[in-house]
Amino acid sequence: MNGYQHEITGQAFESYETLHKHLRHVYGDKAVERLFKYQQLSTNAAVEVSEKGTLTLSDAGKTALTLVLACDTNDNAYDTKTVTVHYYTNAGVAKTVVATYDPTATTTEVAVCSDFYCWNLDDYTAATVIVSSVAVQAGDNVYIGTTGMVAGAEKRYATIAAAATYPVVTTLFGVGNVFCAEEANTAGDVGKVITLEYVNPWGKIRTATATLAADTTTISRFGLTLGMVMDFYRVRAMTTTAALGKYVIAAIDADKVVGTVALDTNYAVIEEANYLSVHSRYMCPAAAYRSGYLGEIEVSAPSVTDTYTLTVIFTPYGKATSSTVVYDVFGSGKMDLPFKLEPLSEVTLKVNDGNVAHVNCNVGMKIIEVVV
Repeated sequence: MNGYQHEITGQAFESYETLHKHLRHVYGDKAVERLFKYQQLSTNAAVEVSEKGTLTLSDAGKTALTLVLACDTNDNAYDTKTVTVHYYTNAGVAKTVVATYDPTATTTEVAVCSDFYCWNLDDYTAATVIVSSVAVQAGDNVYIGTTGMVAGAEKRYATIAAAATYPVVTTLFGVGNVFCAEEANTAGDVGKVITLEYVNPWGKIRTATATLAADTTTISRFGLTLGMVMDFYRVRAMTTTAALGKYVIAAIDADKVVGTVALDTNYAVIEEANYLSVHSRYMCPAAAYRSGYLGEIEVSAPSVTDTYTLTVIFTPYGKATSSTVVYDVFGSGKMDLPFKLEPLSEVTLKVNDGNVAHVNCNVGMKIIEVVV
């Protein structure tokens, strides 16, 4: 909807200032302020406010996959045998299924599930998340992935190698894979650790890391203490310990899972000479972790005669659909939007100038999170 008209009962605040005071009074240091400031060059089209460098940034998807099971060699040793798998759907529902090898030809793909998002490494280890009831025979490999995975390595989401009954953790993938690399090989950046804080589709906050290799253009996969990242959805913060010589991206190879050779779909960037990603997009975590409150949005341009349009999209707590506020600005302005946000919803800021004059819009946003 365009604009909003909401009735809220019992709200103890009506501006950012009173919201801040209320949450600090009730929750103390559990009320954490998140501040954003960026100068965005406006264009004729609405552009999301963020540091992009020279790149196009995309949103990660979360479409569930249909997975199948097969061996690359037909062998009677697998007859009547099974593989037990534990995974998450894109709603964060943990599931367990048992797939049976095809008894006629184990190279034939058999169904595993139709709602796969990532492997459940919260409750299981790499040694228990996928288990074959028979060890893979010498010279064989057992794959779980999308149709065509035996011939196409880029479609494999898990591999059990010969003599094993479970996969090595680095062969496990999900819909939410994410990698990093530097724009150009930069000796001074070798060994720098990139830290990625993100929210997965069901609103859980995680922190992952990757280390720039001896050739910093080498693609590195983000990892967690429990394994590799397979559930990335929205970035909260991407940082490194010191300014970079060239930009570093968090991204994927859109055409491949295994065998990633080119990062061509970018999710976040730390720009050259910077040490963090600067982006306005905010995804509210699940209620079990934090509550999010939109507060104040402030905009200005170099001259009071500059005109541009700010578009804010957000979803108040308890609402099923988002609200869109379109605000025409002459020079500068400020909006108080003191709303508690619906868990798993997103706040988006965009600017455009109607092609009148491309101006630098100074955009600031304040959000408060209450840690549960």
